[in-house]
Amino acid sequence: MLSAAALAELPGTTIPGGRWSLRPHENWLAADALYATPSGTPHPVLAFVGAQRGLGVSVAGLFALFGTAMAEGPLLTDCELDLPGELRVGVEYAVSGEVLAAERKTGRRLGTFDLVTARFSITVADTGELVAAVTNTYALRRQA
Repeated sequence: MLSAAALAELPGTTIPGGRWSLRPHENWLAADALYATPSGTPHPVLAFVGAQRGLGVSVAGLFALFGTAMAEGPLLTDCELDLPGELRVGVEYAVSGEVLAAERKTGRRLGTFDLVTARFSITVADTGELVAAVTNTYALRRQA
């Protein structure tokens, strides 16, 4: 289990960033999967996808930063999409992340678990314009 001291140090931790761009065929596939009319404007849910794909670590690597393994069954408990701009096909985006909060809790179903909230920013790589921010909260089971 991640120690209380290590948990207290998580907020403010920078998550390795990377780059992401949405290709035309990916935009079409997403529209088809979401029963949306294909258009030049990507569906907003692709901000969530871009945040995951554009990080400088894998999803397993992200959870390792939080002191948990995929086999322990981390849960996405909340996701907020803030879209101050518009995603565009073929534009290169920079993705960065930061842990905002971390707290230990106890529940009847999960037992001891940590809630970790991280914000992922998607900006136009050339200009730094913020296009989307994805704030995820994860429940991470801990052995008592």
